[in-house]
Amino acid sequence: GVDYEPMILVFRSRALWLMGQPDEAERASRLALESAAVTNHPSSNASTLENHGLLELMRRDDRAAASYVRQCLALSREYGFLHFRLSGEAILVSAESRYAALAAGDHDVVERISAAKHAIDCLQEHGILFFCLPCWATLAEACIAFGRFRDAEEMIDKALAISGPDGVRYWEAELYRLTGALAWARDDSEGARTGYHQALAMAREQGALSLELRAATSLFELEGDADSHALLAEVFGRFTEGFDTPDLKHAAELLA
Repeated sequence: GVDYEPMILVFRSRALWLMGQPDEAERASRLALESAAVTNHPSSNASTLENHGLLELMRRDDRAAASYVRQCLALSREYGFLHFRLSGEAILVSAESRYAALAAGDHDVVERISAAKHAIDCLQEHGILFFCLPCWATLAEACIAFGRFRDAEEMIDKALAISGPDGVRYWEAELYRLTGALAWARDDSEGARTGYHQALAMAREQGALSLELRAATSLFELEGDADSHALLAEVFGRFTEGFDTPDLKHAAELLA
């Protein structure tokens, strides 16, 4: 059977994070974990662990994401949950790849990226598209940081193909932002500017304040002028919580 209470809380947590309420999102996701633990239904436990891992990945806390999906994977292997195993593996290797790419002195990035590509391809082949988007985006971010620009372009293209007009669009703004980040890494400032403005427009259209903040942050890092500073300050000023989360802390440092 289906345990509806934790599933409703899971969906709520994703929406809250996108709308710019990271603390409420975290609270809803933890309530989902607690609700699943009460009934102790294995599939509910695996699902809430998987989804909390995804939330941490979206928040850019890769170490926390890895911790939760490892628990999900243990349950999935014990009970034979293919869906949760595939999504858990994709989240895990994506998080590990980004963390490794951003950590100085890690020599296993290439192997991690290769494993992550395989895991996300498997996830996509099974039609679990919702989880593919942040995983492809996370892996693209790792590739940009590590200088593997062609790989990053391939991953962004795969994710945008899933999004499309009739696809899963909730992560589209972040994909446009990464298109801009890739252009900037290639010394194409005009391409970066275009990508960031596309990301801003899409985030505003969808009411995704958290992704609007990321786009405004990237635009200010590119331009560094009064207009982009004012834009970042305006977007940042709409937040009422989550000031200890990575994106808001970074924005605050830039505005200081």
